[in-house]
Amino acid sequence: MASSTLASVARGREYALRVYRVDAELLGAAATLSPRLSEMAKAAESASPGQRYLLERKLDGEKKTELRSLSQQIVEEIVSELRPNALGAVRSPIPRADAADAATSGTMVLNAAFLVAPDQFQDLQRTLTSLVARHGAHGFRFDFTGPWPPYHFVNEPPVDDA
Repeated sequence: MASSTLASVARGREYALRVYRVDAELLGAAATLSPRLSEMAKAAESASPGQRYLLERKLDGEKKTELRSLSQQIVEEIVSELRPNALGAVRSPIPRADAADAATSGTMVLNAAFLVAPDQFQDLQRTLTSLVARHGAHGFRFDFTGPWPPYHFVNEPPVDDA
């Protein structure tokens, strides 16, 4: 391990952030978060009964696709808003979960670590609180832990993967 890596990680502590999507809750909010789904829902409401049935079936299928898209948009938003309050950020692979875990706690959509200097912690915490308030009501759960030793930041290049 290079002395520059040690010097870099010595400036901060590692914090882990895992974000989970609870599909049942996000499905309820999907039409308000997605203009496309909102338009499809309005079209179904004003359609004749037979046409409404077909449009609602199509809408159900589109919601599942839109959940993945919305999740990716929100994950990118979370990382981009937290990143300025950290010395570095890395994303780790999302571990495979069984269906029972996903049904109860949600599907993990972000597994990240942030290297945070002591003087940046309050800003990171304030930003994270804002993100939780914004997305928690729409079916996203946040698990923030730390501080930890900076394990994710000791490999070359030192601190800038996210």
